[in-house]
Amino acid sequence: MRTIALAATLLLLAGCSTGPTDAPATSDPPGATTSGTRSPTGSATQPSPGPVELTVPEVSGEIARSVFGAAQEDVVSGDAVEGATLEARAACVDPGGGTAWFEVLDARVDADSDTSGADAPGSLDSVMSGEFACDGTEMFISTTAPFSGPLQITFRQVPDTATEGYAILSTVQ
Repeated sequence: MRTIALAATLLLLAGCSTGPTDAPATSDPPGATTSGTRSPTGSATQPSPGPVELTVPEVSGEIARSVFGAAQEDVVSGDAVEGATLEARAACVDPGGGTAWFEVLDARVDADSDTSGADAPGSLDSVMSGEFACDGTEMFISTTAPFSGPLQITFRQVPDTATEGYAILSTVQ
């Protein structure tokens, strides 16, 4: 009896089975991870992750911000210094998986149009802009400030289904 129990234990440890050995090859089963281990799903489906919630960060050296959703605000709170590095950070949440655009604008009072007169009177010159996925991930873009003075950051385009987002412009310390 002892020999049978020992043999059964060895077979289990070796990964052998008493079933058919000519089972067809299959691809990775649903629920398999990239490491090849099976996730603990059993026959039930995994629940989808809950909605992404953004936390608008407090950023040192902040020049401007634009926030939509629960805590909506547009603020110009400081000035850029010519030659300093500017950093724009933006994030948004869109259950539809869309993308958004932000834009940094010259907010000086005398910034009605560029020197060529190509812009319409009252329009603001763009300093930088960028596109980003509305998946809750914060993205960063930086550039050098072309002048000293106030700048405004705003959303140029946001998906209709986006629920919240922020764009913050600051100087890099």
